[in-house]
Amino acid sequence: MMFMRLAAVNDGALDRHDPFSALTPPGIDQNLPEWARRSNPIVRRHLGGYWKAMPVELGGLARIVGWQFAFILLTLPLPFLLAILMPAATASLVVLPAALFQYGRSLLTIGLSASAAVASERANQSLDLLRVSPRPLDHILLSKIAAAIWREIENLALIAVAVAVFSLPLLVIHYDALLSAQGQPLLMRFGLMAALLISLLRIPFEVTMIAAIGGLMGALGRVRAAAFIATALCGGAYFIFINLLRLLTLDLSARLFVEMVLPLLLPAAITALCLRLTLLILIRER
Repeated sequence: MMFMRLAAVNDGALDRHDPFSALTPPGIDQNLPEWARRSNPIVRRHLGGYWKAMPVELGGLARIVGWQFAFILLTLPLPFLLAILMPAATASLVVLPAALFQYGRSLLTIGLSASAAVASERANQSLDLLRVSPRPLDHILLSKIAAAIWREIENLALIAVAVAVFSLPLLVIHYDALLSAQGQPLLMRFGLMAALLISLLRIPFEVTMIAAIGGLMGALGRVRAAAFIATALCGGAYFIFINLLRLLTLDLSARLFVEMVLPLLLPAAITALCLRLTLLILIRER
């Protein structure tokens, strides 16, 4: 069977002889770790027809952000350009709520997929079969998380493009009030660029966090329904917490920390903690 085949060949041999690898468009997965590639047997096992999903084209996204940065810097000698940008806020108010709704749906799907992948292994007592593969346990867990993310990669790509294209007008309104375009024009522009970049970086950070939470909830219990509910509650609690902090009365440095540092620092810490706890739980079952 598949797991016996995994035990019989090493990773390099599997990649060379696996017909699935030839079907994957060249170069798309090659910069990813082996455990995250769609040609990885564990990832493929959970993907099904989703292996055809195409990720965001990072070069195109980088060009969009680069043009946005150039526009922001151009407003230093030509501040009236900020006023010209304001009519576009109407489009942002239409597109971004729709993107936010889709983002929430994608996060929920990813969390549930990750929790189901781990919970099913525990319920079926099939982890021992996975451990005969020539892969460490942490790579097996990461492959299950990667598969959950791959299933939503096309939706996440569209969300990233929407954020890159439509966020700037609303960020201008917010940071003009926060940093005062008249009093601190240079700081306001750098704040805009940092906020735009962080808005995009939050997507992979939060997506990975939700998948890691799902993996932990799946490891804690064999009942998929319970893992689903726990994953949804933990994910919802995080987003309520991170947004409630923005409602507090804070000085400038604390507000910048809450808006720019914490949304990256906290998901990274939660992801690391969840992965560590999940591995400890799975190791104890040996």
